[in-house]
Amino acid sequence: MIETETAISGNKVMSTKEWKTHFATKKSEVVRVSNEFKHILSHQHIHATFYEIKSDLKMFKEEKQHWKKVNSDTVKEFAVPRLIEEYLKQMVQFKKPIN
Repeated sequence: MIETETAISGNKVMSTKEWKTHFATKKSEVVRVSNEFKHILSHQHIHATFYEIKSDLKMFKEEKQHWKKVNSDTVKEFAVPRLIEEYLKQMVQFKKPIN
């Protein structure tokens, strides 16, 4: 997760410190940007944008990078925050193959 004070573009996401920490030395790129999702909690309002990243799968060494690979068929077996659940529902409806 990369948090910013304001909405930023995919190109700007790629220049953040957090992006560089996880992806800078790898071949990675933003291939799709979601619409903004709003989630209102009692103590804060969250405006979230999801970025789909195309990258070399070898970089996602689960034990080293703290990543957990989950395919679309089994994601429903995991507890996910409501905001992410809404994003995933939209992706199932509108997903187009990446070439």
